[in-house]
Amino acid sequence: MATNCAVCGMTVDPSRAPKEVFKGETYVFCSASCQDRFRKFPERYASGAPQTKGPTGGGGKGGAGA
Repeated sequence: MATNCAVCGMTVDPSRAPKEVFKGETYVFCSASCQDRFRKFPERYASGAPQTKGPTGGGGKGGAGA
C-alpha cells in the first residue's frame, strides 16, 4: 500500500520509507532529505498538506535564496 511523503507529496512505499514520529503520529518520507526538512520544521509539515515550496519558502519566482 502506497502513501505520500509528508514534505513533498511524492508517492512512497511506507514499508521502505524513512519515518519520523511527531506528536504521536508517524510520518513517512521519500528521502532522507525530506525527513531532514521535516525535522527542522515539523509544525509546518505536520498539518498533512504537502508543501510546494522549500522549507524556507524561497522556492518561487523572486523568492529569497539561502
